[in-house]
Amino acid sequence: MTALHVSPCPLFPSEVEDYYCIDCHTSCSALALLVGPHTNHSRVPLSVAAQYFPSAMRRDAHALVGRIELEYIRQRKAHLSSLDDTCRHLEMERSTKITQLQELQREVGFLDKKIATITQERVNALCYWSGQRKNMVNEARLLLRGADTLARAVGLSGEKQYSFCDDGLRDEGCQDHLQAIKKELYEVRRLLLHPLEWLEVEDTEEERISWLSSESPPNKESHLYGMLHVKSLSDTRERYRENSLETLMSENRALLKHALTPKRSTPRPHQAIRPPPNSDILAREEKLDGAANGHNTSDETDEMIKRDRWRSNIRKRERFLREELNRCLESCGSIGHAPGAEGFAGVIVSEETEVNDISGSSCDTFTSQTRG
Repeated sequence: MTALHVSPCPLFPSEVEDYYCIDCHTSCSALALLVGPHTNHSRVPLSVAAQYFPSAMRRDAHALVGRIELEYIRQRKAHLSSLDDTCRHLEMERSTKITQLQELQREVGFLDKKIATITQERVNALCYWSGQRKNMVNEARLLLRGADTLARAVGLSGEKQYSFCDDGLRDEGCQDHLQAIKKELYEVRRLLLHPLEWLEVEDTEEERISWLSSESPPNKESHLYGMLHVKSLSDTRERYRENSLETLMSENRALLKHALTPKRSTPRPHQAIRPPPNSDILAREEKLDGAANGHNTSDETDEMIKRDRWRSNIRKRERFLREELNRCLESCGSIGHAPGAEGFAGVIVSEETEVNDISGSSCDTFTSQTRG
């Protein structure tokens, strides 16, 4: 047996690590087994562990390598391969479904076109048969009118009768002739009254039905409204079929951009507001002009330059504010004449007057500050 090299215990320096903790697979001291971190752990003397544990560790290492191969590498590979196969299968199925969906959309579009075509043909047919019905009703009414006219002519309507027989004819022959005419006219009325009544009822029913909404009043040309209604339905169906999500989003973005883009208007030429002759601003300007003619000192020249610069800044701000207000008024006018526009313009004018007053007061304040 070889000699052991023991190390001092890091927790208890007066002790040496002469034991081997089986649970932690590390050396420890006896005091660490009693009161230290290895309390209640399995342990053996370090010399025994050095003699018998290497072979056991070799067996455990071989077993662990086998477990790694069987329980981790192979199972991990099989699991990930199965997931990859499933993902590829789902992607293929998805592409197949997308193809089927596109085919269904094409078929639905084809059916929509056929429905629109058949519906249009139906509307055209209704228009055609409505015209035919009206013509037949008119013909029947004309025949009945002619029958009534002939009945009145031969005295069968209860009115005053006029004889149309010649003097040479006998009364018996005239009566027979009247009976034959009466029978024929009665046959005409019997044949036409029922079909005419049915056609008139159908015409009235068509006028009562509204193609656009149930609240719309009856219209004699409701089939025209039906044509417009069918056209709107077909257009809506066509737009719903053709517009994808990207197209709708792009259209919404374009509409939003168009709505948010400010309308450019030609700015009105700026007209400087000349103060009244008796104003303080004009007096100050004349005073500064007189000082600029050389009747001033160097301090007064600097003060004049500062005041001119301040006045220029104030005027620029006034001009910018006035242009913005004019642009707002023009944009409001382009949208439409809103109620109270005159009041708004009056507010703008009063605001411009206040701006001029502010600029004058600012110049006075600045002058007083520089002089002070």
